[in-house]
Amino acid sequence: MTDLGKTARLDELFGRWRAAYGAECRHFISDGIIDEELYEAQQPRLLFLGKDPNDQSGEEDWDFREEWAQDQLWTHARQVNRWAYGILNGFPPWEQAKEPPENALLKVACMNVKKTGGAGTAVADDIRHHAE
Repeated sequence: MTDLGKTARLDELFGRWRAAYGAECRHFISDGIIDEELYEAQQPRLLFLGKDPNDQSGEEDWDFREEWAQDQLWTHARQVNRWAYGILNGFPPWEQAKEPPENALLKVACMNVKKTGGAGTAVADDIRHHAE
């Protein structure tokens, strides 16, 4: 077995997963560890688990890891960044955590159960199907 990092192994899994979806899948949204080196250095290591990505357009494949490593333009990314910063820094006062001085997302993993986009509200039966 090759000694691949977690991100490389996850990318291999996503490739097989994407292929299993076949032609019916218009787009696949990868996710996981944002920055493997920073993630490995953390104690505790955090994984934020979501239901599905909010992407109704569904035009092309994209990667949460790349988006969230650059900035937090989305409301959800900013919120998860606050949570990560708070947990990793001993739950500082809200005044400090509401606008974190660093991108704490680089130190965590974020994954969705469903890898194809959905609307603003997840459909429970759809999420259950993907979780199984």
